[in-house]
Amino acid sequence: MENQENQEPEQKEPENQPHGGDQYWVKKQDTGLGQGLKNFMTVVGILFFIGIFAAIYFIRGYIAGH
Repeated sequence: MENQENQEPEQKEPENQPHGGDQYWVKKQDTGLGQGLKNFMTVVGILFFIGIFAAIYFIRGYIAGH
């Protein structure tokens, strides 16, 4: 009976502490899909950054042209 009583809190911990479960899930994601997502977001960020500069350049050229 003592063993069952000791095991019960361990099973309830993930339910009572969702943050612990989230950290474990994030760690699992980093090994595979998370890495790809980071790379994808980096590429998107770079393209977005270039897009902003291109927009500023074209707007300046448009204003200067008129």
